[in-house]
Amino acid sequence: MKIEEIKTAVIETIGLTAADIASCEADDTLTVNEGRNGRTYVWYFDGVHNIAADAENGKFITDEEIEEQFC
Repeated sequence: MKIEEIKTAVIETIGLTAADIASCEADDTLTVNEGRNGRTYVWYFDGVHNIAADAENGKFITDEEIEEQFC
Protein backbone atom coordinates (compact mmCIF):
# COMPACT_ATOMS: atom_id res chain seq x y z
CA MET A 1 0.00 0.00 0.00
CA LYS A 2 1.08 3.55 -0.62
CA ILE A 3 1.42 5.91 2.33
CA GLU A 4 -1.33 8.20 0.99
CA GLU A 5 -3.73 5.24 0.90
CA ILE A 6 -2.87 4.43 4.51
CA LYS A 7 -3.36 8.06 5.57
CA THR A 8 -6.78 7.98 3.92
CA ALA A 9 -7.70 4.70 5.61
CA VAL A 10 -6.68 6.05 9.01
CA ILE A 11 -8.69 9.28 8.81
CA GLU A 12 -11.69 7.57 7.22
CA THR A 13 -12.10 5.59 10.45
CA ILE A 14 -13.26 8.82 12.12
CA GLY A 15 -15.42 10.04 9.26
CA LEU A 16 -12.93 12.30 7.47
CA THR A 17 -11.86 11.95 3.82
CA ALA A 18 -8.69 12.19 1.75
CA ALA A 19 -9.55 15.88 1.23
CA ASP A 20 -8.90 16.39 4.97
CA ILE A 21 -5.35 15.00 4.96
CA ALA A 22 -3.59 18.34 4.36
CA SER A 23 -5.41 20.12 7.18
CA CYS A 24 -4.82 17.21 9.56
CA GLU A 25 -1.12 17.24 8.73
CA ALA A 26 -1.00 21.03 9.14
CA ASP A 27 -2.40 20.83 12.67
CA ASP A 28 -0.28 17.75 13.50
CA THR A 29 -3.21 15.45 14.21
CA LEU A 30 -2.07 13.20 11.34
CA THR A 31 1.62 12.32 11.39
CA VAL A 32 4.05 9.73 10.08
CA ASN A 33 6.27 8.48 12.89
CA GLU A 34 8.86 5.85 13.57
CA GLY A 35 7.86 3.57 16.41
CA ARG A 36 10.23 2.29 19.07
CA ASN A 37 10.44 -0.93 17.05
CA GLY A 38 11.88 0.96 14.04
CA ARG A 39 8.76 0.56 11.89
CA THR A 40 6.98 3.53 10.36
CA TYR A 41 3.38 4.30 11.28
CA VAL A 42 0.66 6.70 10.18
CA TRP A 43 -0.82 8.05 13.40
CA TYR A 44 -3.91 10.18 13.99
CA PHE A 45 -4.40 11.69 17.44
CA ASP A 46 -6.68 14.60 18.30
CA GLY A 47 -7.28 14.07 22.01
CA VAL A 48 -10.39 12.00 21.28
CA HIS A 49 -9.32 9.62 18.50
CA ASN A 50 -6.09 7.64 18.71
CA ILE A 51 -5.58 5.54 15.57
CA ALA A 52 -2.43 4.19 13.95
CA ALA A 53 -1.56 1.88 11.09
CA ASP A 54 1.68 0.35 9.91
CA ALA A 55 2.92 2.39 6.93
CA GLU A 56 4.25 -0.68 5.12
CA ASN A 57 1.25 -2.97 5.21
CA GLY A 58 -1.66 -0.75 6.32
CA LYS A 59 -2.46 -2.97 9.31
CA PHE A 60 -4.11 -1.02 12.12
CA ILE A 61 -2.50 -1.44 15.53
CA THR A 62 -4.28 -1.65 18.88
CA ASP A 63 -4.38 1.01 21.57
CA GLU A 64 -1.91 -1.07 23.56
CA GLU A 65 0.49 -1.20 20.61
CA ILE A 66 0.16 2.57 20.12
CA GLU A 67 1.05 3.07 23.77
CA GLU A 68 4.00 0.70 23.43
CA GLN A 69 5.36 2.43 20.30
CA PHE A 70 4.78 6.11 21.03
CA CYS A 71 3.99 6.87 24.67
